[in-house]
Amino acid sequence: MKAFIALLLVVVLGANAVVWMEMKSLRQEVQTLRARVEKQDQQSTLTAQAVQALGQARAAMGTLDTEKARTALGSATAALGDAAKVASEKAGPTLKWLGDQATELGKQLQGAGQAARK
Repeated sequence: MKAFIALLLVVVLGANAVVWMEMKSLRQEVQTLRARVEKQDQQSTLTAQAVQALGQARAAMGTLDTEKARTALGSATAALGDAAKVASEKAGPTLKWLGDQATELGKQLQGAGQAARK
């Protein structure tokens, strides 16, 4: 009987140790996933800011307000740069496309500035 109780105690302690190790592992996994989600949220926010700033720059170009367009383009470029720092591989093509859009808009602004000087 004493041997059975001792065996039962060892089994219970062993089960508790396994559960504790699993809980520790799951906590680490949750921390990793939270960090990944936070990074994706940050990337999404920065990308949205860049898209909004590009839209503002385009709208300012439509009203021929080149100063406002330059300011908005600068904000878009800064947001794209920040987004690129935290971007995942999946976001790379989108950020590249947005960067190309910003570059094209910058060329249009430069052309508008040169036309205004003439």
